[in-house]
Amino acid sequence: MRNKTGQIRDVLKRISSFLGLVLFGIAIWIIAQEVKQVGLEALRKDFQSIPHEALALAALLTFASYFFLTTYDVLAFRYIEHELERKKIMFAAFLGYAFSNSISMTPSMAIRYRLYSQWGLSGAEISRVIFFHFLSTWLGFFAVGGTILIVEPNPNFFGSVSDFQ
Repeated sequence: MRNKTGQIRDVLKRISSFLGLVLFGIAIWIIAQEVKQVGLEALRKDFQSIPHEALALAALLTFASYFFLTTYDVLAFRYIEHELERKKIMFAAFLGYAFSNSISMTPSMAIRYRLYSQWGLSGAEISRVIFFHFLSTWLGFFAVGGTILIVEPNPNFFGSVSDFQ
């Protein structure tokens, strides 16, 4: 006979899986409603009106963005001094970023935890990798923000508050 903790864990797994499916279904329904309002033909025309060069550039820049984002994790592994194949690190980071950029940060951390723990990292090492990632990201935000304020110190750079009302 299984203990109570194991039974509760099984129930929670089933509930979370069911909730994930429900949320996915809701997302599909919302997208379908939006497509109905705009019209599939209008979407097709708008997409076809985008120059091929612009689409190619967008794809290239998206690839480059994900590539450079994955280097945060590579640097984090150097920081924690743990050896792991670079392709594994970049694979886990890519999946994490794909979910975090689409949904939220929570799945990103869960994906990293699951993969990194399977590849031999301890919970403390995974936490250090995730902390390094967050710290690096926010340092980058502050560096870009500070640079903008140095280059363009005008307080109305983004427009006045009344422009947004």
